[in-house]
Amino acid sequence: VPPATSTELLMPGQKFGNLVKKFDPVEEQSRVFEEIFIEATRTLQSTTFVSLKKEFEHELQTIIKSSTACANIGVAHRLTTGLEILTEFIELDTQEEELLDAFDAVLANRWRYCSYLNQLELGVRSVNKAKEKHVECLEEAMRRYEGANKFSLTLQLPPKLLKVAQEE
Repeated sequence: VPPATSTELLMPGQKFGNLVKKFDPVEEQSRVFEEIFIEATRTLQSTTFVSLKKEFEHELQTIIKSSTACANIGVAHRLTTGLEILTEFIELDTQEEELLDAFDAVLANRWRYCSYLNQLELGVRSVNKAKEKHVECLEEAMRRYEGANKFSLTLQLPPKLLKVAQEE
């Protein structure tokens, strides 16, 4: 999530309290697979769980054999978790379309949440503009009030009015 639209990173002085809904991905499995797909060293081509499991195993072996295995321990852990999930899917005869439907639902929720944050950002901007305009109006009102108060304390007419009054 970009920092400008994040619920966690607000500008100094901004407090939303319970105004902003927190994004909560529905499927833990979808998140695991998404991270694996992003971090994979090559494009995964599988169309079945069995072939995807083989690709994950190949990726894991590539990481284990590499000289940066320690640096990639997080990726290896996610691959291992992904392998466990795939094994469970295979054992339960889960259809690939079910996983794709879950991905679709997660992406749709993420899109809705992004749209919500964009609408919220527009609302915050308009509230800030209205607030600035209100402050300007208050400052103008204070200037007028101070002028009227100053005049009422002296009870002297401005020079222009005095001149007009003396001419008549």
